[in-house]
Amino acid sequence: MKAINELLPMAINAIETAAQTGQRQDCVLTGFSELDRYVGGFENGDLIVVGARPGVGKTAFLCSLALNVAQQMKQPVMFYTFDSSCQQLCYRLIANVNRIDGNRLAMGQLTDEEWKRFEANEDVLKQIPLFISDDSKPVVEDLCNDIRSLVENRGIQLVMIDYLQLLNRRNPSDQRYQDVAGITKALKHLAREMKIPIVVASQINRNPEWRNERAHEGNVMPEMYDLRDSGTICEDANLVMLLNRPEMYYRNGEDPEGNDVRGLANLIVAKNNNGSCEEIKLRFHATFSCFEDYTYEEWSPVRVEKSAPFSTNPT
Repeated sequence: MKAINELLPMAINAIETAAQTGQRQDCVLTGFSELDRYVGGFENGDLIVVGARPGVGKTAFLCSLALNVAQQMKQPVMFYTFDSSCQQLCYRLIANVNRIDGNRLAMGQLTDEEWKRFEANEDVLKQIPLFISDDSKPVVEDLCNDIRSLVENRGIQLVMIDYLQLLNRRNPSDQRYQDVAGITKALKHLAREMKIPIVVASQINRNPEWRNERAHEGNVMPEMYDLRDSGTICEDANLVMLLNRPEMYYRNGEDPEGNDVRGLANLIVAKNNNGSCEEIKLRFHATFSCFEDYTYEEWSPVRVEKSAPFSTNPT
């Protein structure tokens, strides 16, 4: 227990430091400028959930986020991938950094210019403080112990988990809902204990596609309670973000109003304990599994002359 007169000096010092440096000291900036502007980065001690349907790009988004934090911000990141191997995730990261087609990269079928770019960035990649684990049978109790050790010994400042529904408890119950509740609470308590943000990807149910009253719209935006086992996730998470890509619904590359939606991604902030809920635009490059800031000057909100279409599926 602390009295307000004990807390005030710490709060004032943090505010003054933020004013001098231009950023908060108790959070991790995401590197996505619009997202950082709206949510102020990921606060230490917070549990952040990123939800999307399969194929929308949850892993690609987490990879881009991990690279932003580790490469741009120079902050150590731990990435737990339960859906892919370490090598597969490494391919994604190499494709992202070098802007190389991920499929051709895995086959070694690069152009001379791409080989040069790959070789030139090799040392850059080696210096990125990013660590990866691909445990095939993840147990949340073991995961929490591993994270404690990494924070203490390697100074990890952001943890990413891909994805929630593949995590288990050491002593599972008969109800999966109860297991998920135990997992999210364990991760929430760990984030507060270690004073770091923990980002967890989560699957979304098929509910959005079966909302009859909105089916005619084609692109039905996901909602927070579409998260699989959503009750406990929504309760425990400090920040819930939902990914949506309209081009998956409008295969001709434009919505009913004629807007060009190729490469457009919507990041919906559905829950934000520390601020407002917004819808943020991002640009998605499926070819090299990359999300980046949406450039309004480049993208027109009206019908445009189309060149070669974007790939719509994450690699």
